[in-house]
Amino acid sequence: MIAQIENDREVFYTVEGSGPEILFLHGAASDSDTLAPLISQLSGSHRCIALDRLGYRRSTPLAENTTIEEQAAAVHAVLDRAASGPVWVFGHSSGGIIALGYASLFPDRVRGLVVMEPAVYALYPDDAIPPALLTMKEEIVPLFQGGDIGGGIKRFMSHLELSHDTKVELARTPSEKGIDNWLPLRYELDFALRWPKPGSDLLHLIHPTLVLKGGETTPLLAGASEILAQALPNARLLTLDKCDHLAPLFKPAIVAEQIAHFITAHGA
Repeated sequence: MIAQIENDREVFYTVEGSGPEILFLHGAASDSDTLAPLISQLSGSHRCIALDRLGYRRSTPLAENTTIEEQAAAVHAVLDRAASGPVWVFGHSSGGIIALGYASLFPDRVRGLVVMEPAVYALYPDDAIPPALLTMKEEIVPLFQGGDIGGGIKRFMSHLELSHDTKVELARTPSEKGIDNWLPLRYELDFALRWPKPGSDLLHLIHPTLVLKGGETTPLLAGASEILAQALPNARLLTLDKCDHLAPLFKPAIVAEQIAHFITAHGA
């Protein structure tokens, strides 16, 4: 299905299942299909709405740097067509940034949030920026922005410090999309590294929020998750044992169990 936004652009989305409504927002270098294993765990008891974020795969490509506001507008257009009311929102990695940004801009449309290792690097204080974040800014970002997508992919994947088991699963997973899903990354790195800005409404969110992090994830993402959970007034941090950043893809049952439990516990 397609939702229209300004300038004749399109946002692709799917709807599956029935029950409490959950919106799924994928991370970088992926699309809504990436979260299909997770959705399949939840669609038997939930109405699952998933979209290709603006710029990705079946949605209109990006031609310049995108913003939280632009991405939130795309989400809003989908929910206007697909949702019956306020929804639960799941966001993975940079999709977690979009989830938080959407809830900040449209708080009445969100019941609560579950974010898996959201890449909220801007929350690191200036006097405690991890070396890994400097590496991303100084080495990885220039590769993508300079058009060296292959070099950027190689450096980015190394930067995630994925577990051995996940690397094995990735090697087994066929990809028909090649580097296509990596191309939008060059246009979203700016907001991913700079949002939330000082004074953002993010830290005033009162929605129930579950922040998930893997027990085997990179310290950069784990640290950002911890800072976020401490900053939000109604957030809880949960560590998933024997999981890393790609748990929604390769250990979906573990992630789905926590999403379902959280929604049930908050009155869905």
